Amino acid sequence: MEAMRNHIFQNGSFEGVIDRKKVLGAGFSYGSATASLESVMNPEAYRAVILWDGWFFIDQGEGIPFPKEAHDSGLKHKALFVGSTEFSNYKKLSGYTKSLIKTGLNGTRSLVLPNSKHEHFTDCPFWLPTTLVEALSGKKEGGYLRSYIKLRDEMIAFIESTCG
Repeated sequence: MEAMRNHIFQNGSFEGVIDRKKVLGAGFSYGSATASLESVMNPEAYRAVILWDGWFFIDQGEGIPFPKEAHDSGLKHKALFVGSTEFSNYKKLSGYTKSLIKTGLNGTRSLVLPNSKHEHFTDCPFWLPTTLVEALSGKKEGGYLRSYIKLRDEMIAFIESTCG
């Protein structure tokens, strides 16, 4: 991550475009675990973190909080946790996610998108125009669309409250 950050900030085409004081770490699934680890290992590099449906638990019989460093020392930022209904129904994963949420700094928020699955954050519903999603899903203004509007609004509010 550090090498990538250095490359981006040393590349002349990004000069004046990216304000280093307003960079947020973010990730989906295993990437959320990576972003939470970055919060602990490189707190000065980010203003906050957004964690979509994080994989914060490895099930190997007894269960392991993941990443261990984030669970042990706690997040060093305020965070927005966005979860799926699917992951919230996995008891152990949900428990470890909730314990990690409690470590976020003041202003940390969490929400679970209703009737959502893990893949809803990356697959067609997220990237396609809402009219096409409605046509494919057979649902009008409701299900997916309402969830994505809520997700968008929550992220905008979080970013505005964090970065101004």
